Amino acid sequence: MQSEESQKKQLIRQAALLLSEEKLRKLREILARARNLDEAVEEFRKLREGDDTSAKVVMGEEELVKAINEGWELVRELNDGVRFLVKRY
Repeated sequence: MQSEESQKKQLIRQAALLLSEEKLRKLREILARARNLDEAVEEFRKLREGDDTSAKVVMGEEELVKAINEGWELVRELNDGVRFLVKRY
């Protein structure tokens, strides 16, 4: 089982793919002051309620083009080259 500190680091790495610098900074602040990881995640979730920023994975170039035309932005190509991470601001 991973230590809570390594879980926090992993959470920050994953969040860095999806969040703006400002939101990532807020997440780091929450993680620093929270008593445990569950409390931090719940506090961050409440902070993001009502936030229309979202992300999703699309399959294939055709779906990627469709998503981009719908206002999504490409974040990165995933390792297999078939899936793409997109987010909406």
